[in-house]
Amino acid sequence: MSSTPPRSRDMSADSNRRGKIAVVIPYPHYGGGERLVSLICRSLRADGYQVELRIDTRRSLAGSSLGDWFDGAVDGWRTFGSDDPAAAIAAIAEPDTAAVVWCNFPPAIAFATALSAARRSLRQVAFLFNSTDGRDRLRVLAPCIDVVIAESLDVMTSVGEMRLDGPPTRLIPSAPAVTAVTAVPRPRRDGRDGRRLLVGFIGRMDPIKDPHAVLRVAALLPKAEFAFVLAGSGEMQRRVRWDALRLSLRRHVRWRGRLDDDALARQFAALDVLLVPSLLDGRPLVVQEAQRRGVTVVASRVGGIPELVEDGSTGLLCEPGDHVAFAEALRRLRRDPTLRRSLADEALRRVEAQEPLAARLARYKEAITGAPATPAASPPSP
Repeated sequence: MSSTPPRSRDMSADSNRRGKIAVVIPYPHYGGGERLVSLICRSLRADGYQVELRIDTRRSLAGSSLGDWFDGAVDGWRTFGSDDPAAAIAAIAEPDTAAVVWCNFPPAIAFATALSAARRSLRQVAFLFNSTDGRDRLRVLAPCIDVVIAESLDVMTSVGEMRLDGPPTRLIPSAPAVTAVTAVPRPRRDGRDGRRLLVGFIGRMDPIKDPHAVLRVAALLPKAEFAFVLAGSGEMQRRVRWDALRLSLRRHVRWRGRLDDDALARQFAALDVLLVPSLLDGRPLVVQEAQRRGVTVVASRVGGIPELVEDGSTGLLCEPGDHVAFAEALRRLRRDPTLRRSLADEALRRVEAQEPLAARLARYKEAITGAPATPAASPPSP
């Protein structure tokens, strides 16, 4: 395409070396992807870049839970709607903006071509958290994108299968901000002490995370042997609570709502098992945090989860939607506390051997700016 501007635009090639970076997210979710983005934004700011958030919606971050993560991580944010292309383009990339990061293909990425034509020096980065969102858009917009960042091998493979004649793809696996946690010793609950195994769901209450599955699984298990806690917020929260009443689980399930970092640490310390029944997922930070804290994980075999959980070695995997299989996995862990401990120990060993978060943040920075970055000794503090 002769009109396509050349790729490999980087922020070290001109006076914008420490210029403004606009990070575009579809809407203010409370999820691992947004939490990872906030860490990256904080790291970029610590290195001298001006970072601003662009929210592809009419809703604001003000008063939302995401404000906790992005407060201090960005220099500011703006909201806009995609119904007015000219206004959206002006809001996304102001004249002093050197780079735009499109997170998981917000609707406004449709304007990438117009941005590329109007601002030939503008660097555009596609940051993908899962392998299904935006494939068709990526194929069309690839000539405008300088680099694709894949959060997981699952995403990397999906992009590779598209055989794009366009931007390079960089695999940079996510990592949690939990860098040095001593796993909490947990009692060997096997029923003989009369205590119940505490199983937790921590995440967004929306369809792809399938919080209803937790209740379906709970209904299959003896109430005297298992207890459940659901922590998180989202569009399905009321429906999930109603489902618990319908299944006579009101006294069997505890509700915690959204947890701040301190409350999250306390909740992990109390859990025996983290249950992740997602129908679609990337590389969940909650799984990685659980592993760093010595909590055994039972999860769906979807997306990037098998990269984190090796069935029978670092946790147990089930097919999404198979409530009977999830229930049997939990029964197995209750019957065999030695297995539960060995799975958690091996997961912790592997996580501790991985590349440090600071090094990964440096690689994110290099991919976003196009300029080599020197990793900090430790990630910036929230």
